Amino acid sequence: MPTKTEKREFKRFTVVGFTATLLDYGILNALTALAGLPIIGANIVSASVSSLYSYIVNRKVVFKSIAHGERKSLVLYIISLLISIFVIQSLVLAVVGRGLTEQWFEMVGATGQVKELLATNTAKVIAGLCSVGWNFYIQRRFVFQSNSSKHN
Repeated sequence: MPTKTEKREFKRFTVVGFTATLLDYGILNALTALAGLPIIGANIVSASVSSLYSYIVNRKVVFKSIAHGERKSLVLYIISLLISIFVIQSLVLAVVGRGLTEQWFEMVGATGQVKELLATNTAKVIAGLCSVGWNFYIQRRFVFQSNSSKHN
């Protein structure tokens, strides 16, 4: 059963995640629709930028404490981020990608740029949902771990 602290942290984590997601999707859509980058490359850039924002806010607002120094925390965060983006999200995008999601939207009559936009964002939602549990668990237990029994 989650503690009050864990519930409070998860609520804050969710708000930070929502704002980071808006940043992530804005960059992803600009890179795919306007710059013409492939979805996996655009996702790596957008997820990396939004993750840096997320790291800073989670450290200062959500978890408010780290047991190890700033450098070790940042290294652990980067390792978890690399696994999240390059393994979990990239694998999901490679499997689902725009091809499969474009087919879904073609079946309901979407065409052209609308179909591509919907397909890109649907694939990104699926990839994000597949990595959110990993991100919270790893950040809470390892990246921003506290020595306080109140925190853990």
